[in-house]
Amino acid sequence: MPSFAATVSEIQRYPEAGVTDRQRRFPAQAKLQPYFLSEADKRSDPFLASLSASTMGRFGGRTFLTDRRRLFPSAKRLQERLLTLGPEGVAPAALGDRLVRKPCRAVGEAYYDGLCQWVGKMDWPEAIDRFTADGETAWVHDRCQLADL
Repeated sequence: MPSFAATVSEIQRYPEAGVTDRQRRFPAQAKLQPYFLSEADKRSDPFLASLSASTMGRFGGRTFLTDRRRLFPSAKRLQERLLTLGPEGVAPAALGDRLVRKPCRAVGEAYYDGLCQWVGKMDWPEAIDRFTADGETAWVHDRCQLADL
């Protein structure tokens, strides 16, 4: 049986297994959010706007943390964790802050453009397939949604 110290040490290590998969799954959830923000703008729907902004901020932040091999602490500590990365974490934290304060398509597109500068662009067919499989239809395959992981 491993010692307590060994277990704690292992918990703090970023899990390399699955990194490539997470680097594709997280940004796919963010890529579609400007569309939902534009729909919220059209309908004057504050619920959809806030949901899309927080989804984009969460998955954009998780994308950035995965790229830097940093653990996702929780939604409560996401901005704080980004800022601990120093200068490289300031831009995503600032964009995320701006996004939740003014959730609209223009800010969402600026956020996604910033995300693409860090991790590259994703094409639409892949993003839609991953978005659907990891969220909308996960229950069909008896899996939890990516947002719940």
